[in-house]
Amino acid sequence: MAGEKWKIGGVTVTRIVESEMSGGLSRFLPDATREAVSEIHLAATAFR
Repeated sequence: MAGEKWKIGGVTVTRIVESEMSGGLSRFLPDATREAVSEIHLAATAFR
């Protein structure tokens, strides 16, 4: 999907992919289980 661009009036918006991965976030955050995240008030309310 590299190179996606949109023109909105006189502005060009270009999509930049910072990183792509497969396997989900557990690959990078193995301890971020539903139970562990639910103990963090801000994370629990933002990601229900």
